[in-house]
Amino acid sequence: MLSPRLLTNERRSTLAGLAERTFLVHAGREKSVAATKTYTGQMLMFYLLAYALGGKIGIPDLQRLPEAVEGALRLEPEIDALSERYRYMRHAVVVGRGLNYANAFELSLKLMETCYVVTERFSSADFMHGPIAMVEPSFPVFAFAPPDVTWPSVGGTLDKLKSLRAEIVAITDSGNREVEARATRVIRLPRRFKPWFTPIPYIVPAQLFAAFLAAQKGFNPDHPRTLRKVTPTFIDPARRAHFRAFCAHGSSASQRLQGRRRQGNTVKKPHDGILARFDSSDATLFITENREFAREFRRLRRGPSTAARVSPLGTTSSMATWPPLGWSRGKGIPAIPCVSMPSMNRRMPVALLFDLLLLPCANWAQPTPPDPKRAAEFVADSAAGLKTLQTWYVEDTGLWKTTGWWNAANALTVLVGYAKLSSTPDFRPTIANTFERNSQKHFLNEYYDDEGWWALGWAGAYEVTHDARYLEMTEQIFADMTTGWDDTCGGGIWWKKPKQYKNAIANELFLSVAASLASLTQDADKKTKYLEWAQREWKWFAASGMINSEHLVNDGLDSECHNNHRTTWTYNQGVILGGLTELAKQSGDAKPLEAAQSIGLAAISRLTDLDGVLHDSCEPARCGNDAPQFKGIFARNLSALNSAAPVPGFHAFLRRNAESIWKNRDADGRFGLVWSGPSDIETAATQVSALDALLAAAQAEGAAKK
Repeated sequence: MLSPRLLTNERRSTLAGLAERTFLVHAGREKSVAATKTYTGQMLMFYLLAYALGGKIGIPDLQRLPEAVEGALRLEPEIDALSERYRYMRHAVVVGRGLNYANAFELSLKLMETCYVVTERFSSADFMHGPIAMVEPSFPVFAFAPPDVTWPSVGGTLDKLKSLRAEIVAITDSGNREVEARATRVIRLPRRFKPWFTPIPYIVPAQLFAAFLAAQKGFNPDHPRTLRKVTPTFIDPARRAHFRAFCAHGSSASQRLQGRRRQGNTVKKPHDGILARFDSSDATLFITENREFAREFRRLRRGPSTAARVSPLGTTSSMATWPPLGWSRGKGIPAIPCVSMPSMNRRMPVALLFDLLLLPCANWAQPTPPDPKRAAEFVADSAAGLKTLQTWYVEDTGLWKTTGWWNAANALTVLVGYAKLSSTPDFRPTIANTFERNSQKHFLNEYYDDEGWWALGWAGAYEVTHDARYLEMTEQIFADMTTGWDDTCGGGIWWKKPKQYKNAIANELFLSVAASLASLTQDADKKTKYLEWAQREWKWFAASGMINSEHLVNDGLDSECHNNHRTTWTYNQGVILGGLTELAKQSGDAKPLEAAQSIGLAAISRLTDLDGVLHDSCEPARCGNDAPQFKGIFARNLSALNSAAPVPGFHAFLRRNAESIWKNRDADGRFGLVWSGPSDIETAATQVSALDALLAAAQAEGAAKK
């Protein structure tokens, strides 16, 4: 007869009512749904069980584990700082091997339940057989990389991931000095551990990372949404009797209760969630939810006269083979159902398989490879849209009807953008006409942001035509913009010359123009000057407070030089991306790209609808004359960032918005204010904005001028 024992951290759990005695982990009451203490405490209890059963476990090694955990906890500041980089991560993969395969499941679960990040977990071997296909540049992968027998497999996987330009975060210890050459970021424990004892110290920094990341996202890791501390499970009387009969009479009685005999020595579901595999001559049964650790734990036991068997909770019969190789049989060892993590760790491998099958349908998890055919289609769509745009163009003024002065600068920019991808039709005469009709006043007025738009337009025109007068005009405009800089609020330029307001857009444009000039000028002294201005502007902007806690840019500063918390317009999230991208390129410093990626991901996350289509908060009828221009500016600059530092989701976002724009054009080929559906507002500004998005999508698909 089997005598059920329960290994748990909670004496009042459901299974405790079915067990004759309980073995308490004594980790203290879990106040958090995440139940991190339960996980590590359960692993420690398994070590003790292995020791008690004669396994090669040394008590001194176990006694050193608290010191190892303290070393991991001292990494808190480093892990906190690292988590900020992944604030807007939405999908990830965790890789482990051997005992640390269980840790891959634990970190994956923590990222899902506390950070709401869709996370899959694989062994390093399994990951190479199919799932690695979803990795694209900058795709986040977390890896447990101890310097033990699993390292050749894990290291080989990291080599492949590095070749794919994945974003790799490796957790290791002082014994592994090879990982730096493979990983993007390394969390290194201060001492080396024996191979059997890495899981507990390795999981602590991973759990800390999940907690800090949840805080970065503004979530409470102790109380995830929609989750309860305990998930109630109803066990009807028949199933309860089934379980007790199984414990009392073994295989044959359980099978008779089910009303049928099964082939071999397998009984499924003695009660909900448990798969028990046993041989009628054995009297030893371990049941655990921590199935991957259990699988490896079996290898710890090599005793001469007793059998200890571990069955993973929530697995299918194909996941384990009994009796395990190298284990002898015996009798009299109590059954120990082992439960933990009551809230979420009940996903079966069949569910995991289903998740993998659905990956191609996921909005952001599946990488979107460049498609030359789609690139050509988007370029053709842009040509059609430009033909419509030019129906608003007035030769005598060099401007576009139905829109304003600064919007015309963006119309110029979209012509330049198209010219970079195609020479048909040729818009260089239009560019020249606009310059000649409006250059008398050097494109200056009382608004520094208006000047910035024209400066960027002429900088782009110079790139396409190499006409020196366009570069000279850009330099003249920028020189005037520098007069708007003073020490009010510590620096930055004013929005307009009466000096009434320091806002985001004027300073973002100032940064972008300075960085663009640094890239275009051939004069070394000028290049240094422009780059210094760009760096000075970014240093001030980053410290100004205009980038809020959600990594979105608010409109500007109040009278006390604090973030005024006004609308996070899409163009304020966009111009900064282009400026930081060019700054990183000219300075050789990658940090601006990291800031740009955070802002770009935040905007995609918070300023789109459920279909991933971008909106400004004024839509559909309160956008005035300016805001209809904004969204295309974001798409244009996101495309520049995507070319320099791609992140999963950028490409798919650009494709999705371009497709929605084209789908919702009117019969005359005009694009409206609202990209997700028909719109009553159709002007040159809405046309240019949509064209920016179409050209951005073409560039993301790999379009290049032939």
